[in-house]
Amino acid sequence: MSYKIRNVIKLETMQKDVLEFNYIVAEIEDTRSVKDRRFKVCRVVVSYSDEAGNEYRKSFEAKGKPEIPQRGTHEELNRLKIQY
Repeated sequence: MSYKIRNVIKLETMQKDVLEFNYIVAEIEDTRSVKDRRFKVCRVVVSYSDEAGNEYRKSFEAKGKPEIPQRGTHEELNRLKIQY
């Protein structure tokens, strides 16, 4: 039971961390969308890091060029994953 409580606390603190943009890992054009396979989109995989130096990779996709935020929390970045 205490294991589950520690897990929940860790997830809550992770969601509040602000991530800073590091670099673009990959830029893939004319690939099928993750959400709807009928569309061809441009997908960009980006590296972010938190204050502790942990690296996180986030992907963004759009029918044109996706907007890539310079910083944001996990929740904010996940909401921008699909931009169409």
